[in-house]
Amino acid sequence: MDFKPGFEKRARIKRPIENNRARVADISTKTDEAEWEVYDRSLDDFGLSFIKITPHERPYTSETFRDYIESTLLKGDKKAGDFRGVELGGPGSKLFSGFSKGFFGRTAGICLADIRDNPLKEADAAQGHNILIGDILEVENQKLIGEIKKTLGSPGVDLIICRMVGGLDYLDHHPVILDRFIRNWYAILGTNGLMFVQFPPFIAKEVMDWRDALKKKFPDLEIAVEEYNNTICIHKTTSAPEELPPITQLFK
Repeated sequence: MDFKPGFEKRARIKRPIENNRARVADISTKTDEAEWEVYDRSLDDFGLSFIKITPHERPYTSETFRDYIESTLLKGDKKAGDFRGVELGGPGSKLFSGFSKGFFGRTAGICLADIRDNPLKEADAAQGHNILIGDILEVENQKLIGEIKKTLGSPGVDLIICRMVGGLDYLDHHPVILDRFIRNWYAILGTNGLMFVQFPPFIAKEVMDWRDALKKKFPDLEIAVEEYNNTICIHKTTSAPEELPPITQLFK
């Protein structure tokens, strides 16, 4: 990735963002939330996608992913009940119900529409779980990030998970888009927080280069990339930067 200075650099960033805006506007108007093949999946299902990029020490079981997340978050300054979590691009109802009871104080899912029935809404409310309507693929939507902070009652989120699967087909396949997406959400990730993101397979090499550049600039940043499932895991340790630099600063 060779980003040149001046007008060419600005144009190369602006163009994919405009293309992405048009693509995600199309999905927002044409797609029914219930049509997705992967929708409201369990914590175990998420674990099958992300566990390979975590330093777990035992064979995978339905509890392995949960235990890794809970034990990692408990190494910080917070205790069970203080944690906040969000699923990007999914309702998160089954996901967060899979954690130890009371571990998360408040959680949220972000969807294009809320299609829950009343019993599920009541069950979610009892667990402090909310759903916000928004399009996470619109990378310039700062209003949505503000709504997440307000809903969770905290400026920092302890767990961010985004397994887009089919939604990846609608995301503009340019490294700048994924870079902006991750930087937006990393910025609200709290200290000692965990972030899991799936990325389009077409840009695997660019993602690996991006990871290497970040590790070179920030040796203490814990970031892992797994090519087979196209997944990223970031652990925002106490020595990690508060925000990630834009890709144009990493590749000059």
